[in-house]
Amino acid sequence: MKFSALFILLWFVFTANAEETMICRLADSDGRYREHNFDTDSIHLDIRFDVNSGTVFGLERIVFKPIQPEIDSIFLDAPFITIQSVLLSNSTNHENLKFNSNDKGVSIYFSKKLDWEKSYSIEIKYEAQPRKGLYFIGWKDTANISRKQIWTQGQGIDNRNWFPCYDDVNDKAVTSSSITFDKDYTVVSNGLLLSTIENADKTKTWNYAMTKPQVPYLVMIAIDKFAYKDYPSKSGVVSRQYYYSDRPQDVAVTYRYSSEMMDWMQEELGVPYPWPSYANVPVQDFMYGAMENTTATVFGDFYLHDERAAIERPYLSTNAHELTHQWFGDYITEWSATHHWLHESFATYSAKHFTATVNGIDNYEFAKYNEAKSAITADEKDRYPVAHSKAGSSRHYPKGSFVIDMLRYVVGDAVFKKTITAYLKKHAYDLVDTHDFFRAFMKHSGVNLDWFFEQWIYRSGFPVYDIRTEKLDKQLLVIVEQKQQLDSLQSLFKMPVNIGLYSDQGKVRSQQFWLQNKIDTCIISIEAKSKNHFIVFDEGYYVIKKTTENKTVAQWMLQAKFASHAIDRYLALLALKDVSILEKRNMLLDLFKQGKSDFVKGEAVTQLANDS
Repeated sequence: MKFSALFILLWFVFTANAEETMICRLADSDGRYREHNFDTDSIHLDIRFDVNSGTVFGLERIVFKPIQPEIDSIFLDAPFITIQSVLLSNSTNHENLKFNSNDKGVSIYFSKKLDWEKSYSIEIKYEAQPRKGLYFIGWKDTANISRKQIWTQGQGIDNRNWFPCYDDVNDKAVTSSSITFDKDYTVVSNGLLLSTIENADKTKTWNYAMTKPQVPYLVMIAIDKFAYKDYPSKSGVVSRQYYYSDRPQDVAVTYRYSSEMMDWMQEELGVPYPWPSYANVPVQDFMYGAMENTTATVFGDFYLHDERAAIERPYLSTNAHELTHQWFGDYITEWSATHHWLHESFATYSAKHFTATVNGIDNYEFAKYNEAKSAITADEKDRYPVAHSKAGSSRHYPKGSFVIDMLRYVVGDAVFKKTITAYLKKHAYDLVDTHDFFRAFMKHSGVNLDWFFEQWIYRSGFPVYDIRTEKLDKQLLVIVEQKQQLDSLQSLFKMPVNIGLYSDQGKVRSQQFWLQNKIDTCIISIEAKSKNHFIVFDEGYYVIKKTTENKTVAQWMLQAKFASHAIDRYLALLALKDVSILEKRNMLLDLFKQGKSDFVKGEAVTQLANDS
């Protein structure tokens, strides 16, 4: 009897939905949520520095609650930090606690078990000479070529090198700091500057405090002889933009559109700026472009530049990217690295859209095209999905950004914006994962988007469309075959695609078709009086894909001339790359003279360069 039941069960598993490809996902062990036995309520850091030895001296107060019954110890990440003492303190007494340090951190032992959900406070006296997380810049430069700075970079898990903490994304705390340093310098940290106190030893103590919780990697300090300029937005939020006091000429160019950006973000996301202050701070020798620490973005001073340098590397997009993180990453934060795309993809997506308000829709389309190229390159290299800790920058940034655009394209602007606002508000100052994001769309649109999340977020790959057109009497048949590899990690893609009908007189109309089968046939009615009908597939480039088409040279040239979207004119030029210059010279010259899109004109010039 047992054998028969097992046989029936196995038969059902392997025969149900036999026509469909078995769905598999790549395991993500590194994205597993980290376990801990306490929840941090607040962290206060009282910090001093010795710049000559590169030493941090700290007195840290951590308030926490056990989240497991009767805990007798806790572990804090603190590699190579020298712990001098640990006190358990309350209103009546202080108790010295036993502790044990190693190259991973410190285990702290309590003399009796702590009560579940009751608050406790410990004070840790320590010192560290960090090689990660906190950096002393230029203090040994006797020639005074380098700037003299101290700055931090905590993401992913580097802040543990200069203060003990539970250094992971699934624990938030309200942080504050008292930082003592040379009074001739400026100290920037998270939150509001509550006060400064001048000390007798020619130092000053800066007291900063947050009002809402953040994850430990967002704790920051930046020290230099900064000046600043405030940029108020219409909504009343002030962006304090720091610069080097000896370079005032860089301010206007570097921070242009800062006020407009703050207003746009709040309007676009439907949620007011969620913190009490905001700043940008340049630093020397930064290892990334910028970092979205809560209330204070730190960025590489290679972005701090004048009008000429801004042509090569403007800060505009990076500025918008990091500001977006104040919502996506800081206000709501990933549960684990599996869901890191919820930070970076949204920041990239929002920066792309804000930049479009400055540089125009054509450049937005070109940005999407380049995102798709990066995504395709990544998916041809390996098969990690967007929602995976090993997805890599090409998926967390450009592919995820394009995927969010496709999601908006599928559900429509109104539903998308309504859902994003509700999703942010529901999880304010809390932790999120991809399923929370999925459920937000289920709740606020009533549409089950499991197919979209499955093919674009939980699995890798992209559709490869072979497109053929056949003309009948009064119809144009568009036959689309999906030719990508089909296996347990990638199946057929389901997506709506806009197809524009054109003739030698220009555009006729657009229609949308849903593609989801191995072969789909789209039927478009045509008028007999128009000649040389052809189509522009996926007008405006809304879907990540590869395509092959049976267009003639004449049809590609007509697309380059008539296509409604600049990106489609550009793609037509790419298709004509190997065509004789004699055949396309006049068309290229016309495009260059009449074109308004830099990238279209640039491709025309590139091909004209081969004209002897």
